[in-house]
Amino acid sequence: MGNNGYIGFAGAAEMLTGLNRSQWRRMAAKADQVARTLALCCLDYDRQGQLRAVKDPRAVQALERGFARMMRARGQAQVLRLTVDAASAFPRQPAAQEITGFPWLAVGLDAAASATYCLRYLDVEGRTIPDRRRAERCMLDELARHCARPGFPPWEDQR
Repeated sequence: MGNNGYIGFAGAAEMLTGLNRSQWRRMAAKADQVARTLALCCLDYDRQGQLRAVKDPRAVQALERGFARMMRARGQAQVLRLTVDAASAFPRQPAAQEITGFPWLAVGLDAAASATYCLRYLDVEGRTIPDRRRAERCMLDELARHCARPGFPPWEDQR
């Protein structure tokens, strides 16, 4: 399995909860700006268990894409298939040549309305590419586990 990540964005709860349709439309118009801010605030554990900012431009770009889609979908969780190159750019991830399975990224909002993401590698026996619906279901279930409560998830050694 890949990693799970979480970000806390100051003011996200006030910004994203209780918006009416008109406010969501305005938010969607600024989705790229908001997504960039959210992506630049992302944290994850490194391989030694220390919190680090997600800085690699490939990882930031993947998060931006996911968060922008989420903002345009009125805060609904989104699932994206990543390239191996983009997935390997996240902290704690193995080098691209060591990755097995297909990387998927899920983004959503936790119980405190803070933006959250999780990255996993899915491998379906006997198939070259996992079925998108099955992968989305798996990723949304995994994301829900992290979004069920506010706060940064504890360190999980996944070596």
